[in-house]
Amino acid sequence: MTFTKTIFTFLIILLSLTTIFGQESKHKTKILLIGTIHFETPHLDAFELKTDNFLDPKRQKELEELTEVLKRTNADKVMIEKPLNQQKQIDSLYNAYSKNKYT
Repeated sequence: MTFTKTIFTFLIILLSLTTIFGQESKHKTKILLIGTIHFETPHLDAFELKTDNFLDPKRQKELEELTEVLKRTNADKVMIEKPLNQQKQIDSLYNAYSKNKYT
């Protein structure tokens, strides 16, 4: 199964389960799904989108704007695509960020 088909299948299952179990509770779960390019690509994808430098000041400003929009959602769960062995590091960074101790 290709990477795209795997991700698509995962998302369909996730949305289905959320719909099924979300209707049993008194409030509905809200999900914001955002897809981006892989900034740290190992260049193994069958198709790789050519992009400009995301470290460029213009792109950094856009990422900061996106971060501010996401901050207003007050999300209590965030899922990102990273290897499992990086979980503790990612959790640590997110916890610092959520306490305004990471910039």
